[in-house]
Amino acid sequence: MNDFGYTIIVFLLFAAWPLYLTIKAEYRRYKNNHAPEIKVNATAIKKSVTSDNIQYTNWAMRDGGTVFYGTFLTEDDKTVELYMNGQKFVSFEEGDTGELWYQGTRFLEFKKDE
Repeated sequence: MNDFGYTIIVFLLFAAWPLYLTIKAEYRRYKNNHAPEIKVNATAIKKSVTSDNIQYTNWAMRDGGTVFYGTFLTEDDKTVELYMNGQKFVSFEEGDTGELWYQGTRFLEFKKDE
């Protein structure tokens, strides 16, 4: 294969990557939109932040490319990791208990017990 052939292959790979990320994000959004909204008692067990995988959500763009995650343990001992924006991320701490609302992998709300 000549240099032009390699150039075309490299160009196609770089052009395909943003398309792949867009399709992946749209598929996740579609799955979340068609998932039931779940309300359950839960405990916040972990909070984490990453600047990787910014394709997951539009929130990452608003928060400077950072994605925030909260991990919750539900009353039926199920562990749920949900992504959220920075405003919701700071509204609870590890160890807080309360009512958790989520849809697929989308965090909706966590209302802490008082």
